[in-house]
Amino acid sequence: MEIVVIIIAANVLFFVIFKWWNNSNLNKKQEDIIHTEKENRILDNENKNSVLYKKYTLTEEQNYYIGEKCIGLTPRKGYIKIPIKGMYYRNISINEIGHFNGYSITETSNQYDPYAIAIYKDNGLHIGYVPKGNKKLYEYIRDEGGKVHTYGYIAYSDYDNDFYAECCIEYDKNLVIKRNKPFE
Repeated sequence: MEIVVIIIAANVLFFVIFKWWNNSNLNKKQEDIIHTEKENRILDNENKNSVLYKKYTLTEEQNYYIGEKCIGLTPRKGYIKIPIKGMYYRNISINEIGHFNGYSITETSNQYDPYAIAIYKDNGLHIGYVPKGNKKLYEYIRDEGGKVHTYGYIAYSDYDNDFYAECCIEYDKNLVIKRNKPFE
């Protein structure tokens, strides 16, 4: 009877050690795959043979926007602060990180959101969208001719190996006291 108990205990111990060893190797392989996929995503889209962002020459201000931190974007009067979604699909280069001035426009024919609001930098780069279904802001922008002033930042997370951004969008021109730039 003792021999049976010892054999069962040995089998259980062997099974536990085997599972632990396989999981640690599997997790390492998965981390390698995920890291490689993320590295490939942040290649400069103008030059597919480009090196990773750490080898880019970034300004001191741009370097501030790399890593996990609370950046602290404060909306001015007449503006609302909103996260920017859909950046994954925009193929943004690491050189675009930092503060930006731009504009928000309504998209009347967006198949995914009837109240879609696209965010652009002044250079015409489409950054992303306001979270889905913001009808009140959509109607304000539409009533203002379909385009309003926007400012914000684009940052890069070392933890997620991905871009994130926030912006402040004009929602009431009567409350606006100051803009980063003249807006047409």
